[in-house]
Amino acid sequence: MSGASAAQRSGFKELIGRVGLKEVGLILSIDVTRLARNCSDWYPLLDICGLHGCLIADRDGVYDPGSANGRKRCFQATL
Repeated sequence: MSGASAAQRSGFKELIGRVGLKEVGLILSIDVTRLARNCSDWYPLLDICGLHGCLIADRDGVYDPGSANGRKRCFQATL
């Protein structure tokens, strides 16, 4: 079994669910590029975080996916 997508990552799916329930206000990660393994997981995470005001942070900064600039910075961090 591969962990290449959210379908095989129960912890990632739980995180998405908790953000959707507004139980999470900040996601901390050592490196945001490792948080979601591919774009089909990354963009829904950004969408739900932006919708519910959840910030994403790593060692390089804090990103607000709810703002255009924050979303752009999140995307640039994955490049």
